[in-house]
Parts: sequence; structure tokens; C-alpha cells
Amino acid sequence: RKLFDADGFVRRAAADALGRHPQPGNVPLLLRLWSETDRKDTYLIHTIRMALRDQLARDEIFRKYARFDGDADRRRRLLDVLLGLPKAHAAEFVLTALRIGQYDPTRLDEFIRFATRHASADLLEAVSDYVLTWQKADPQLQMLVFRSYGEALAERGARFSPPMVAWAEKLAGRLLESSDPADRLEGVQLAESLRLRPLYEPVARIAADREEEPHQRVAAVQACVGIADPRCVELIDGILRNRDDSLTLRRAGARALWNISGDESRQVFYTHLVTAHHRLAITLAAGLARSQAGAEMLLDSIAEGKASPLLLRELRVLAALNVTKVPDLANRIAGLTENLPPADEMTAQEIAERRQAYLASKPAVD
Repeated sequence: RKLFDADGFVRRAAADALGRHPQPGNVPLLLRLWSETDRKDTYLIHTIRMALRDQLARDEIFRKYARFDGDADRRRRLLDVLLGLPKAHAAEFVLTALRIGQYDPTRLDEFIRFATRHASADLLEAVSDYVLTWQKADPQLQMLVFRSYGEALAERGARFSPPMVAWAEKLAGRLLESSDPADRLEGVQLAESLRLRPLYEPVARIAADREEEPHQRVAAVQACVGIADPRCVELIDGILRNRDDSLTLRRAGARALWNISGDESRQVFYTHLVTAHHRLAITLAAGLARSQAGAEMLLDSIAEGKASPLLLRELRVLAALNVTKVPDLANRIAGLTENLPPADEMTAQEIAERRQAYLASKPAVD
């Protein structure tokens, strides 16, 4: 009786009490209370949902009430509650709702993610079969479904099946050809996440296209490295060589190249280090220092006057050098930087120069 008391606090306390003492007869009462509760009473609704979840956590209560008979409102509320019950039988119920189309379409991604994440091992193939039925939807909806499935699959530590990879390749290809920049970015990210090597060329075209937005190009450069196609070294070399490209893009290319070891990538770092802007040179030097052979190249280039010894004051470069364990590193750095003025003095000089330049300028109100 207290569930339907005139006092809202009493109703909430009664719902909480039922949640703590699960009984089969509680479910219809809680569903009725929920349907009669004002949407603005979020505290009571939350308490009801938790109480229902705790009822349905009992297998015998779940089997009795998790059915598809009754009105649509009842099914909608049950599905909503089951998303908070991470059990295999709840995932099976959600999958059934998806298959027969008795769910809220605006929450499709939530239901797919839940069914994939919590389905039993025997049922996971059935979830995959259902997800594959969305292959003919529009690309944005396909991406929503695929992302939800993929994220949940990753949480399980499972891998995509060959049919899923084939779908991803086709979907990413369509997105990369879209006139919408947001779609192209989705395609780039999908190609990178699954290392879809057949899509390297369209991704590389975006990376090299100066008409693309800078953030699109940065994502495409990173994807080219993630796809692990050896041609990405040549691509990044071209970006570093082109001084018309933004410093942000060139630094992103250099950082992406950190993930590729070998003589070819080290040579790219070394070639551009000697002529690069200081901020770019820091990124190049840090990449070069990530291997012992590269660290020796960096120190030799500084000793020969080809690169600035100021690089050896950069924390990122020093951290990389320390990891590579170059022999006698501390003494070599001390010798290469001994003629540099103290860091504080250099900072004070730079501030003074900027102040003088500001004072000498002539402000214009227009």
C-alpha cells in the first residue's frame, strides 16, 4: 500500500524496501508505480529502476517476467532496467528484442553494446549475425552499429570475425569517399583501428591533400602509420619536406614516425633535423633518440654542428636518450652543452628582445 502513498518520500522508501527484499509479486507493482510517476520525479524513478533491477537479478523472477507479452510500455521499461543487469540471460533478452524489433530505436547503440558485452560465449555468434544485418543501412547508421559492437567486443577481449572485417573495409571505403568531412574522419579512424591495409591509399590521399582540414590530415597521417604500410615513411618524409604545410601537421607526422623503427625512419629524422624549426627539431630529435643507433646519430650531428646543442636541454629529448642508455651519456651531454649560456639567462634575453620589439611597434586601432 505504501508504494502508492500520497507522500512522495513514503513512495520512494517503499520502493527501496521492495528492492531490498526481492519477491515475484513486486515486479508488477513497481512497473505500475513507474508508469504512474511524474517524469519530473527523477529520484523516485531512479529508486524504482534500481528496485526492479534487483528483482530481475533473481533467475526465477527474471524467467517469470522477462517476456514479450503485454503492452509496449511494459517492454520498454523492462529493457531499460535490464541494461543495468550485466548477465547473460539479460543479454539474451535484449538480443531477442533487437531481432523482433521491439525496442526503442533511439537506443539501438546501447542495446547492441549490452548484448555484445554480456552475451554468453555460445550466443556471441548470434549477436554478430544480427549486427551484420545492418550492412545495407546508410553509412552513418552502419557506423553507429559497428562502433557499438566493436567497443563491446574489445571489452570482452575478442576479435572481429572475417565477415566483420570485410564489412568494416567496405564501410570505411564508403566513408572515405564521402563529401562530408566528418564521414571521412570516421573512415580514417575505422581504417586505423582495424589496420585495413587495402585502404592505405585513400587514407594517404587525405593525409597529402592540402585542401583537407588540418585535423583531418593529422588523423590520416596517424592512420597511415597505424595501418602499418611501409609506404607511410615516404609519405611523412614528403610532409616534413614541404615547408608550406603547417608546423602542427609536420610535428604530428614526426610524432607518428616515432612508432616506426628502422634505418629508413631514422634517416628521415636525421635529414630534416639539420634544417628544421626548433619546435619541429625537438620532435625529430626525440624520435631519433628512441633507438641507440639514432641517439648516436643525434649526438654526432650536434658535435659536428649540424644540429643545435639546445636540443639537449629539452626534457622530451633527454627522456628518450636516457631510455636508450647511450654509453657515457651524462659526460657527452655536458661536453656538448658546456658553451651554452645558463637557461635562465637565455630566457631573460628572449623576454628582453620581445619587450623591445613590442615597444618599438606602432599600434594601429584599425
